[in-house]
Amino acid sequence: MEPETAPPWPDSAFPADPYPGARPAVSFVHVATAQADPAAQVPGAPHGLGPVRRPDEVCDDDGGSLPLHADRSAPSGWRLAGRCLDAWLADHGAAPMSGRVPVLAYGSNVCPSKIAWMRAERGLTGPVVVLRVRVEGLSAVWSAGLRLVDDQRPATLAAAPGTVETHAVWMVEPHQFAALDTVEGRDVDPPIYRLARVATGAVTVLDDGAPPAALDGGAPPAALNDGAPPAVLDGGAPPAVPGNDAPIGVLDDGTPAAVLDDGAPAAVLDGGAPAGVIDRPWAYLAPDEPTGNPRTDRRPLLVDGSAVPCTALDQAGSVALAGVPGPDGLDAATVDGVPAPQQWPPRVFVYGSLMPGQAAWPLLQEHAAPHRPPYPATLQHGTVADTGCGYPALTLDTAGAAAGGAPGHVVELSDPQAALPALDEYEGPQYRRIRVVVADGTVCWAWLWTASRAGLTPLARGWAAR
Repeated sequence: MEPETAPPWPDSAFPADPYPGARPAVSFVHVATAQADPAAQVPGAPHGLGPVRRPDEVCDDDGGSLPLHADRSAPSGWRLAGRCLDAWLADHGAAPMSGRVPVLAYGSNVCPSKIAWMRAERGLTGPVVVLRVRVEGLSAVWSAGLRLVDDQRPATLAAAPGTVETHAVWMVEPHQFAALDTVEGRDVDPPIYRLARVATGAVTVLDDGAPPAALDGGAPPAALNDGAPPAVLDGGAPPAVPGNDAPIGVLDDGTPAAVLDDGAPAAVLDGGAPAGVIDRPWAYLAPDEPTGNPRTDRRPLLVDGSAVPCTALDQAGSVALAGVPGPDGLDAATVDGVPAPQQWPPRVFVYGSLMPGQAAWPLLQEHAAPHRPPYPATLQHGTVADTGCGYPALTLDTAGAAAGGAPGHVVELSDPQAALPALDEYEGPQYRRIRVVVADGTVCWAWLWTASRAGLTPLARGWAAR
């Protein structure tokens, strides 16, 4: 379905029925109506996007979706209506991107109407940041059991070597896990889904850095009805694709939505910036031990010995399937409690006194993972400058990319939750820790200069070569 209104796009443009529902074909932020509706503007509210909303406020109205534009020169890595996403989130009382956790979403949780239902019925609050991703070696497949609320068959995640699909990652604020846990049945005994870190496959941010193309009347790019391209069944061939061998998304009427690339990894954003690789994302998976109730069994349904990708059969066809539950084949470690943003990524990008061979390296070295030696890397949209105080500053801008970027080192951490507070203290109040993407696509923590740039002297070859 194609909305005929300019953003924010109404939830009604992305119906939830049939499961898994329709979704925007871009990265987006979902907000409650009071946040998204320009008509709801009150005096003092920021930039025509509605009144500031308390993080604990529950709104049971329909929401709206606002498209995101990837921009590595912004501290958040994204822009919304031209503003850095972090600034927009702050205006709405929400955590920045560095205060969020990546959770792979492969079913109905990417549907704006479902997100609005979660706000109304499960207490979900705050902006929901949804990034479109390319997923390799994993597939959303039909589960053995049915949903309790409506007898539809839900998706579950399974290993699928050679498969490429398009899904999404929620960047989850810690307090939002309460609503997600309730929706996924993680908080019941026995759990219907478990929360785990997924080591199988590869997940890469899928955005080209260009503003989403608007259709006539300001409508977004065509909505996908499931967000994933047709996948290869075990021993079978993918459905035919017009024009080339790349997977495609499909519209609600069954027509192609968008042809992806030729199967190569999504390596760069517009302008040459690298796409971020989300290693070991969190995801809700079938539990290690079956629930014992066939209706709530979230293991893959095996038909003639193979799992059935959600893209190979629609909801009506999936309900008629007959088979047996089987293993998902995933390498995934179950986690307890609420994930902490400091847990991801488990590495830092350093560009000054913390680099190997520099004065403060011993402080970082005691936290470095011994099995992964540091390696040199470049932050393409970064600039290293001399502060004149015996330490450098890192700034982000397009000029950094033109000058060759900021040279530094990537250092893996043994325990990021223990290391980062000590490193934050060392860096001090003039710096802010953010996530950045270096030239090879690796996501790292880095410390961004937040004080005045007046008097800074750019170092084209970096701090070590000054």
